[in-house]
Amino acid sequence: MRVTRLKINRFRHVQPNTELEFGSTFNILLGRNAAGKTTLLEVIAAITNDDLSIFRNDPDGFDLEYELVDDVEAKGAIQVAVRRDRAKVQVSSKTSKREPQFEAPLHAGSADRFEEAATVHYVRDGSIAWQCTVADRTVRIVGGPDLKLTDDPSESSFRLGLFVSIAQEDEVLRSTPNALMSLLVASFGKRAGRFDEADESLRRIFGFRLAPPKVPFTEGWPREILTIAAKANLEGDVLQISSQESKTLAEIATVLNFGSVSLQAPVLARSEGELTIGSPRFTLKQDAHTSIGHELLSFGQRRLLAFIWYLGIRQTMPVTADELVNGFHHEWIELCVDRLRATQSFLATQNPLLLDQLPVSGETEAASVFIRCEVRSVEHSQVMSWRRFTEAEARRLRAAREVGIQSVSEVLRFEGLW
Repeated sequence: MRVTRLKINRFRHVQPNTELEFGSTFNILLGRNAAGKTTLLEVIAAITNDDLSIFRNDPDGFDLEYELVDDVEAKGAIQVAVRRDRAKVQVSSKTSKREPQFEAPLHAGSADRFEEAATVHYVRDGSIAWQCTVADRTVRIVGGPDLKLTDDPSESSFRLGLFVSIAQEDEVLRSTPNALMSLLVASFGKRAGRFDEADESLRRIFGFRLAPPKVPFTEGWPREILTIAAKANLEGDVLQISSQESKTLAEIATVLNFGSVSLQAPVLARSEGELTIGSPRFTLKQDAHTSIGHELLSFGQRRLLAFIWYLGIRQTMPVTADELVNGFHHEWIELCVDRLRATQSFLATQNPLLLDQLPVSGETEAASVFIRCEVRSVEHSQVMSWRRFTEAEARRLRAAREVGIQSVSEVLRFEGLW
């Protein structure tokens, strides 16, 4: 999945009617502190996670429009308009007047999570193939003759990801009921917030409930790890997974230059075939006689471990990272940039070291990669302004990159971005 466009009609202190188009790989957010870089990352993370509940307590609500496409099944695009007002949610004026083919209340388990009004359009060949609206905690779906729903979305926790999944896999609509729900929960398993600028990501790997052999769909864990856990022998008090079993753990061992890595998570409780698994601890071994826990790693090592874990969760979903290169030397920065070449990413930074490693050539490409975040005065108010670089700005930054890192930092300061 990729985010191709975002329009902010109303959101916090962002300048109204801000509209951004995004590149398919690197999107670099540059700007001084408090210019909104982290805010933009949070918006991108929320819409790719199909969960805007992080903004539910914003006193002035929000009004967003965005477009998602799938690179694998590039049959069409999802266009979403979602709005939440202070007192009442409202549906976009583009809502179809036709009678819905499906109408049902949101499932009780999802109603609190999805209180916003939303309109979701699946656009194919320039026209709307089907439309879904959510308002007053009710789901309504209107579509053409090709739209055949074989399952009831109200039977599961409803999220916009259901309709992204429909757009990606049209044939699923004509298959078994479980197939559609499988797509929904598969998307759910890739949810993760932004990768933060410190090492808090490791502290946010919480436990989960496991009912073997069913694979759980919990947040914060790579799907691959959960699949192994569902098949593991859990007669003891600890879930253990080694780098010989897991590709994610094997990559952690490789990038941190250890012989092996293993994960241990305590079994906290058992009840009627269900286990409660606690937060994990990572053990890294140089050889048979030398091992350390992840808490003894350096700051940079912990962040790199957390980043590989994060990539294992997101897979082909867009990556959002705040000051990715904190604690990293050149070799690790190069490794991270290389791992992101095939994935859409949104990286907020003030560090010239990252810019030095980006594969950007030419002013046109640079203008499509860099997003300028700054604070401006508009009608006696301070607003956050986000826009693409002009070609002149991109030319100056590209020229500085060719000279070296010291010149890059000087250009950033000259442009008011550092």
